[in-house]
Amino acid sequence: MMSEEKGNGMAAFLAGALAGAALGAVMGMLYAPKSGTELRDQIRGEAQEQLDRAAAQWDKALKQVQQSVTDLQAEVKGYIEQGQPGGPTPAA
Repeated sequence: MMSEEKGNGMAAFLAGALAGAALGAVMGMLYAPKSGTELRDQIRGEAQEQLDRAAAQWDKALKQVQQSVTDLQAEVKGYIEQGQPGGPTPAA
């Protein structure tokens, strides 16, 4: 449960950071003196960069979650093999 909350918090933080970066980039471009074509090209390029960054962050977060699941599975397996309590008691 704790790792779920941590994962949700990380996702929310990443989404907020990416949205803020995108908004800041667009606002900066809108106030810069450029032609419409140059501005659209710049926005398109910046949007692609932001998408690439978001994809990289998503991949990083996914790998962290996968590693956490693998670690937890190994820990639970160790408890089971040792016969130690570490989780919920099965219903009889």
